[in-house]
Amino acid sequence: MKNFLLFICIILSNSIFSQESSIATKFSEDGTLYDSLSASSTSLSQFKKNEDCIVISYLGKDYYKVKYKDWFGVVSSDYLVISEEVMNLYYDYQDKARQKVIEEREKRQKRLQEIQYNSPEQKEKRRQDSIVKAQEIERQHLAEEEFQRKKAALRALKIKDSIAKAKEAEKQRLAAQELARKQAEEKVKRERDSIAKVQEIERQRLAAEALLRKQAEEKAERERDSIAKAKELERQRLAAQELVRKQAEEKAKRERDSITRAKELERQRLAEEEFQRKKAVLRALKIKDSIAKVKELEKQRLVEQELARKQAEANAQRERDSIAKAQEIERQRLAAQELARKQAKAKRERDSIAKVQELEKQRLAKEEFQRKKAVLRALKIKDSIAKVKEAEKQRLAAEALLRKQAEEKAKRQRDSIVKATETEKLISKKLEEPNTCKYLINEYDEFYKEQLIRTDLYRLNKNLTIELYKQGKTVSVFLNLSENLGCASYLTSNRSSVRIQLENNQTITLYHSWNIDCENFNFKGKISNSQMQKLKVSPIKSIFFKGTKGSSEINQIDYKTFFIEKLSCIE
Repeated sequence: MKNFLLFICIILSNSIFSQESSIATKFSEDGTLYDSLSASSTSLSQFKKNEDCIVISYLGKDYYKVKYKDWFGVVSSDYLVISEEVMNLYYDYQDKARQKVIEEREKRQKRLQEIQYNSPEQKEKRRQDSIVKAQEIERQHLAEEEFQRKKAALRALKIKDSIAKAKEAEKQRLAAQELARKQAEEKVKRERDSIAKVQEIERQRLAAEALLRKQAEEKAERERDSIAKAKELERQRLAAQELVRKQAEEKAKRERDSITRAKELERQRLAEEEFQRKKAVLRALKIKDSIAKVKELEKQRLVEQELARKQAEANAQRERDSIAKAQEIERQRLAAQELARKQAKAKRERDSIAKVQELEKQRLAKEEFQRKKAVLRALKIKDSIAKVKEAEKQRLAAEALLRKQAEEKAKRQRDSIVKATETEKLISKKLEEPNTCKYLINEYDEFYKEQLIRTDLYRLNKNLTIELYKQGKTVSVFLNLSENLGCASYLTSNRSSVRIQLENNQTITLYHSWNIDCENFNFKGKISNSQMQKLKVSPIKSIFFKGTKGSSEINQIDYKTFFIEKLSCIE
């Protein structure tokens, strides 16, 4: 009876929470459409990636009811292109489930109040039941509070990350400001030094003028009686003043010229050094290239010479054989002709003129037949020689092609062996090291009856961090890239994605399946079991990111064996 009631409740909850809709979307991967969520469900049809379908409702546990062609069935969210409307079905389901829990809790509270008015003989029994139910309600209430606390903790983590990023940006801004300030101070200092030098020259000039003026005044005071001497002294003073001014100007000019010449000489010296360096590099490259080219040309020349020699010997041998055969045929023809002539002569002597003419006619016909036969044989020999040459040429080309293919195959095998050896060494080295699992969250969610796991943040390189997150049976990966690629979006029109290239040349493509995030590039996508198995086999080679405004490929990965080591932490 209890099982029947439980079944009725599940059917009613599914009918209540699975609000029928009609949302057009596409399949994100190849997969199978099933008729229900039960373990004994049967497959209805196979679907392909990018085929159209219509989402009817959300059934819970990341499963949706969809219409594909003429079939109505159940499919996991891993196989759907998740749009904002599809996510709204999920949020509506969660809100209704939470509302249902709250309503049931209120009903239980009402029943607890009714228990107080029951008959005395059942009071004790009902009191115990009410205590158990009250404890259950309290436990659910605590689970709800724990869920809200976790949500607040996740929100605090996001705020903390944004604060850390803001602090880092402020630190970089202050560093740039400090650098600009130092550069400005150095510039002002250089300007002050140049002004001080000019002021020092002016001071020396003024001091010299003052000294000369004082000397002239003293001399004029002493020789006041002699106007001529005073004029001469004044003239000398003015000449000395002019001389000092000119000397100061010449000194300043010489300093400027020496600075300009020093700068020009330094520029010429650097240009000469750069020219000589480039010249030496070009000379080294030319010598290296010329040596390599000469060796390669000499090698090709020897190979071609040997090939030509062998072909010439073969051709000469075939020609000698064909000439010998032709000479033998000609000798036989002449011998036969001589024999026939002698026989005809003897017969002519015995027979009449008519018989002689007949024999001569037959002889000529026979000679013509033998001549044509010899010509045909010569043509056949010539054709066979040409065919042999062509076949030899094709054989040599085929051998060269096979040799080249064998060399390329051997090179690929060597490269794959070296890469496999390096990968095996890297994996064995990592396996020898202690692999510890560190978590931000690792606890059981009482409200949703599922395990929540979130690993620590690991750094793949200086601009890229990664985390693993598991809720129930759903596994997600969080990749945080410090580059501006626009937003991480789940919308079908411009969905963000990450393509992970492994060293065994396998590629795993993940799609953003959480809310839209425009802070740096914070990608959050789900990983299927088959993708996890592939990621465990080989280290990371590169990661390609696609945002709403741009893309970026990361080839420098410092922690290549992250998935090999850390996927086991969430299993």
